[in-house]
Amino acid sequence: MLHAGWTERVTRPSAATLAWGALIVLAAAAWFVTGARISARLGFDAAAPAVGVIAAAVVAVTIWRWARADGEQVALARGRCPRCRCPLAARHEHARPGALAEGLIEWSCAACGYDHTEPLTCERCAS
Repeated sequence: MLHAGWTERVTRPSAATLAWGALIVLAAAAWFVTGARISARLGFDAAAPAVGVIAAAVVAVTIWRWARADGEQVALARGRCPRCRCPLAARHEHARPGALAEGLIEWSCAACGYDHTEPLTCERCAS
């Protein structure tokens, strides 16, 4: 049952999501085989499957994090919240004259509370 204010939304995986998923599966499988074979050749026959699983898990998590970061940057560039796809409010804080810090840009979503800040120095920021 949905809470008041929530709407049910059917989402389909995008082509990018499917592509990242296929890449994760293929890379993890390849690194499982590679890790297991290297372990077996070094004389650790009993540990070879475990080494393969560890290598596959590390590769899968790394690629998954790349995909999430890529998706977040695409959503921010489009002005949409990476979590709920609602419009984002952007605020730029210019660098102060004589300060060592750069300017900042902050994106925030009123719908879900998402907040993200990155350094950004524009041409109008003080040098």
